[in-house]
Amino acid sequence: MRPRLNFALGAALLLLWPVTAEAQDDLWFPIVDQRGQLIGWQHETKESDATTTRITREREMAFRVEGHNESRSHVRSVRELDAQGRTIRVSIETSDGKKRRLHLVTVQNDAAAVDKGTPDPENAVEAADEDGQSILYLQELLAAGDTAPRPASATRWQRTDGAGTGDLILSAWRNGLPGLVWSIRLDDKGRILRAEQPLPGNSVILQRSDQPISPQELQAPTTRHQMIASPYAISRTALEGHIRYQFGLPAAFRPALPVTGEQGITAEDTGLRLDICATCGPGLSTDPSDLARWRRPSAWIESDAPELRSAVRGIAAAQNDIGKMKRLERLARRRLKDEDFDGHYSALQSWRRRAGDCTEDATLLAGLARAAGIPARVASGLIYSRERYHGARNAFMPHSWVVAYVDGSWKSFDISFGTFDASHIALAIGDGEPWAIGAATQVAGLLDWRGMTEVRKRPASPVPAS
Repeated sequence: MRPRLNFALGAALLLLWPVTAEAQDDLWFPIVDQRGQLIGWQHETKESDATTTRITREREMAFRVEGHNESRSHVRSVRELDAQGRTIRVSIETSDGKKRRLHLVTVQNDAAAVDKGTPDPENAVEAADEDGQSILYLQELLAAGDTAPRPASATRWQRTDGAGTGDLILSAWRNGLPGLVWSIRLDDKGRILRAEQPLPGNSVILQRSDQPISPQELQAPTTRHQMIASPYAISRTALEGHIRYQFGLPAAFRPALPVTGEQGITAEDTGLRLDICATCGPGLSTDPSDLARWRRPSAWIESDAPELRSAVRGIAAAQNDIGKMKRLERLARRRLKDEDFDGHYSALQSWRRRAGDCTEDATLLAGLARAAGIPARVASGLIYSRERYHGARNAFMPHSWVVAYVDGSWKSFDISFGTFDASHIALAIGDGEPWAIGAATQVAGLLDWRGMTEVRKRPASPVPAS
């Protein structure tokens, strides 16, 4: 599973900008991971005239994850704001060294209109909403104290001040999920000195610098990973049973973690307790209207596509839902025969590409389940692996799987690892959309691991002889 690709704004607006604009900021940020390794740089400028502000951001990233090809990306963004700080035009240009993409979006009357390059309205909304990677734009949000929904989107920014630390958390929420989170340190003038995006095992940190970063410094990409070292080696017996986790979260930052059929949550004074086992959770809603909604197609789970409906035609006649899901698991596993970590694809796209990783495994299985009439959603969070994977062993890593309503209860299905176990920690549930998957990754990066316990029933006491 990968973190979501962050939108950037393109160079096409440069020719549209008034020559009378006055430069106000010119900032450089080296981008490092938690070990201090340089993985990129970011350059931002802000210019204003009497009616409009333009924020330009350019970012270069280069690193290597064990088991993957070298990752390189270049992003250039330009965002125009009116005198009230509302976005009026966005340009996005991205390149991975192989493909170049350009998106132009205009915002009128609080609605996003795609001018070029973005056929998906959801992407247009994201592009026109917030460039959440721009430090100068984050400063604009903090200065305005604006926590209301922004134009063209239901996204809401929330500020959470650290208890006596001088730091704060700035997070973007959509549908109750924090899809983008920054831990921010300000100077005495309210300027952002340091911004850290929490990621599991290896966060991304931007530190203000007065010096430009030379592109040559990224010629030899460093190796990084997104794994959380487990405090214990977990036995197969424990994974097949009941594990209790205790987590802390930053003060006053309390995202609502999901309860599934296998995951129950108890709020504690200093954090959360998660109990995970085959019957530990109450499950998601069983209200008929909710179940009907989770049978319907969505933008990322196109269960009404003729290809998916045709594929499940014989399976839909199985006698019980568990039997259907087992057959759908085998169908999805055969279809996605190649492991491919490139991008994030919907259920239909994954069916056609015949490849993917755990996120495509989950969206396709959910699509097939809905096509067969079974309510299904995509859970994202963490899973434990004892084997070496992407540079680490005995660790928790980002993962996605399916939760489905079968034979009267909610149950998890995982075709990537083959079975559900007590290390499946659900941190967000959605329709396979990048925002929900990103939210799980962000929350995982914020967790303070305080305890893990294997829970077993006491053996029955022997009856004394009479």
